[in-house]
Amino acid sequence: MEGFQEAYAKALNYLSYRPRTIKEMQQYLRGKEYSEEIIGNVIDKLAAIGYLNDYDYASRYIEITAENKAMSQEMITLQLKHKGVPPEVIKEALNTAEIDEFDHCIKILKKKVKDKEYLTDNQQRIKLKAYLFRKGFHTEIIHKAIGFLNKELNDR
Repeated sequence: MEGFQEAYAKALNYLSYRPRTIKEMQQYLRGKEYSEEIIGNVIDKLAAIGYLNDYDYASRYIEITAENKAMSQEMITLQLKHKGVPPEVIKEALNTAEIDEFDHCIKILKKKVKDKEYLTDNQQRIKLKAYLFRKGFHTEIIHKAIGFLNKELNDR
């Protein structure tokens, strides 16, 4: 089990920088050219002691990303899939997080829009819509959010 101890130590070091998904750990250990058996054993041990848990990873990722980055649920889902989190785990974590897409879109818009003139300029509206669309929001939510914010700014 000499290879196991070495792989385990490298895995712990890799985890010391930030949390990882199971897939990220597998890719890392494969890159270090460990056998599939050793990789499986290391991942099993890390999962058993709670160092590797895709659900916890997804929950924390959703919480931090929703709070700090301008991303829709769809974009967060794509990011997590790219990191190797299984779709059913992502869905469960998103259901637990309860992110309201409309409120999140409004929050992002408020950071971008400083005054009502910004929303009356057609070019600026187009840029805003494109920005939100690139962040993964659906067009109906974008239109609702811009309309809501426009009304709110006009009521001031």
